[in-house]
Amino acid sequence: MARQDDSITASIAIAAPIERVWNALIDHRLFGQWFRVDLEGPFAVGQQTVGAITYPGHEGAPWRSVTEVIDEPRRLVFRWPHGDDEDGREPDWTVVAFDLAPIRAGGTRVTVTETGFAALPEGSRETTMRRNAEGWEIQTRNLRRHVEGGTGG
Repeated sequence: MARQDDSITASIAIAAPIERVWNALIDHRLFGQWFRVDLEGPFAVGQQTVGAITYPGHEGAPWRSVTEVIDEPRRLVFRWPHGDDEDGREPDWTVVAFDLAPIRAGGTRVTVTETGFAALPEGSRETTMRRNAEGWEIQTRNLRRHVEGGTGG
């Protein structure tokens, strides 16, 4: 896990072809299986994707993202909010990029980079970065188990 003032990065090697890993990212139903979120619809550039978290301890928490880039089969980018807008102001957003690259023996390197933490309120920035860094370590392992287990599409 690499970390800078404004970004965190997690990277993992997956023993599966890039197309299968890509499918586990871009198909919202498969994404939901390993990420533990029930998404109502697919990722589409410029469109919002909504759903509910199914991860134990966080069940029912809302998911909201806006897809910014789909570059098949290499890159998926979305932004998602931090905090809530209950006080009437728009929440702060960070950007999540999944970058895929083929590696030896037909495998795939997945690098997840989340940026934009400098825009978050100073009082919550460090906690959010730490929580998300831990989360991406868990989620990249979930993705690997999902794809290598044969349920990745």
